[in-house]
Amino acid sequence: MLFAYDAALRSANPAAPALGEPLVAAIATSEVATWPRSWVRSWVSAEVEVLVRMPWDSGPCARVLAQGSTVPGWLGAVLPPTRIWLAPLVALFAAVLLAMGPIVGRIRRLTEAVRRSASAGYASAVPIDGEDEVGQLARAFEAAGREVRAQLAAKDRREAALREFWPTPRTT
Repeated sequence: MLFAYDAALRSANPAAPALGEPLVAAIATSEVATWPRSWVRSWVSAEVEVLVRMPWDSGPCARVLAQGSTVPGWLGAVLPPTRIWLAPLVALFAAVLLAMGPIVGRIRRLTEAVRRSASAGYASAVPIDGEDEVGQLARAFEAAGREVRAQLAAKDRREAALREFWPTPRTT
């Protein structure tokens, strides 16, 4: 079983278990923390919890808890009895991070471009790259920017017309 937690170790999933104090203490100083799920039954069922710190420290998935057993059963053990399982798990997380790196970079660049455009009164366009979801988001921001620019231009035209219609009062 996998459960996601934020950096404060709260889960949005109501079915997520409360984290034990040993795991909380261990993850505070380590990237990976393991602990038997039950001291009473640990010698019988070999149930284990593994809490992994993700490289990002924000969002609902800053920590991931895996619960499983090292005892082979009908489907086999979730985690083997030796710590050799840690290498494939780390490799899996590294592969996910490598795959997500370019996407996160594109989202950060898009965020910065939208912030620059907003601070300049939406005078500058948001660059659009790609045909995927990030590209669609960039197109949506650019469409919103065009609409804001059009509304600002219309407001400027109305103000200019009002200034022409209402002459400046003369002081006597």
